Amino acid sequence: MQAREMLLQLVLLYEGDWDNVYRELVNKDYPDTKIEYKGDYITIMDEDYPETLKQSYKPPFVLFYEGNINLLKDKNPKLAIGTSKYNQTEQKQLVEQILVGTNYTLILGGRSQIDECIASQTDNSLIVVAGTPISMVDSKFKNEKTLIVSEYPEKTQITNFTRRNQIIIALCDKTLILHCERTSGTNTLVMFSLQNSKAVMVVPVSAFAKEEVVNNELIYEGATPVWTKHNLCEIMN
Repeated sequence: MQAREMLLQLVLLYEGDWDNVYRELVNKDYPDTKIEYKGDYITIMDEDYPETLKQSYKPPFVLFYEGNINLLKDKNPKLAIGTSKYNQTEQKQLVEQILVGTNYTLILGGRSQIDECIASQTDNSLIVVAGTPISMVDSKFKNEKTLIVSEYPEKTQITNFTRRNQIIIALCDKTLILHCERTSGTNTLVMFSLQNSKAVMVVPVSAFAKEEVVNNELIYEGATPVWTKHNLCEIMN
């Protein structure tokens, strides 16, 4: 069995669990039986596998995908978008004010209302990183301008948004936080950005915002404030 196929078989056998796959590779304990898989995928051994992801913490041995794989290797600036749940009307206004009309490739988690808003309102190319198998990603994201990736094969029950956020940051050039609450998973995007020396931009909020909203705290601690698309473009360029 070729090395590339061996990686696929181990990932299928252990349902994408990185630690189990790594252990078997170290022990050279390879599976005897073959599990059929008909979907698209790239491995860490392939030329299409992003170098920034290869250099990240526990890079996926196999990345399953659906859509335009060329988005992974093109030179277009890639912007990770982080947000917590908040007012839907404000979400639409924010997307219009900051993202509509830009040409960056946007990297999303694909689970929030604002991600759906970005998909429907903008013409940007999108990379959706799933913390689940690809089949669990909403059909709204399945179109010609989008690439969906996951380290988890189909028919697995794993949901891991921390791993998803690690991959998002490994793939991006910079991170834009639209809305962040103190106990939300968006904080892990900020943490992984800092660990990987990725610049963090944050949209300021009103001084009267709820106490759990930490956008202004992040700016106070050193994040760059962004409030218009012109402002964003200046920083991205």
